[in-house]
Amino acid sequence: MLEIDYSKDSGPSTRGEKITYYSFLVLMLLGFSLDIATDYEPGKLAAIAFLVAWIPLTFIHELGHAIAAKLVGWEVKELVVGIGKIMKEFHFGRTKIELRTIPIGGYMLPDYSEKNWGRLKSAFVYFAGPGIELLICLLIYSFLGFDKFADADGSTFELILQGVGLSALTGAVLNLIPMSSITNEGEIANDGLGILLSLFGRRPF
Repeated sequence: MLEIDYSKDSGPSTRGEKITYYSFLVLMLLGFSLDIATDYEPGKLAAIAFLVAWIPLTFIHELGHAIAAKLVGWEVKELVVGIGKIMKEFHFGRTKIELRTIPIGGYMLPDYSEKNWGRLKSAFVYFAGPGIELLICLLIYSFLGFDKFADADGSTFELILQGVGLSALTGAVLNLIPMSSITNEGEIANDGLGILLSLFGRRPF
């Protein structure tokens, strides 16, 4: 997710938000674990791959935003992967990178000083995160064959690739559904809403 600026955000801010985040995570992991343990079959490897792939795909998603920002001439000030407390913080060139405890979401904070073709550039940078996930999904299923999209009878390698492809597709689709979230810094657009606001809003981001 490309964010305007909520660099002070450290994850769920209210008790209700924390309960929601952690309950969802625990229940999801518990449900998958019980289902796999009680009735294991090879096809369920795709579900495991789906979950495991979510972490690196979150990083790749945010990296996609950062690369696109660089391509349009914007300086990337900060790249954050995950929510919650900071586990590791380091610099890559002039970009501060933060890895946080819960690898769900994140944001990239560019320098918006360059104004030429701002709307198109902003829309491109917003799209780059889900766009790179869609590209990964396309490459995987081009390799496997699109008839294997939900085939549970493939080899272990094919099932793992299916899970990664579905994880990438899910992340992209969820990020492209226009919505916003309320943070301490105000209302923040997700990628889908950011694209629309960049192209048709009162001002580019």
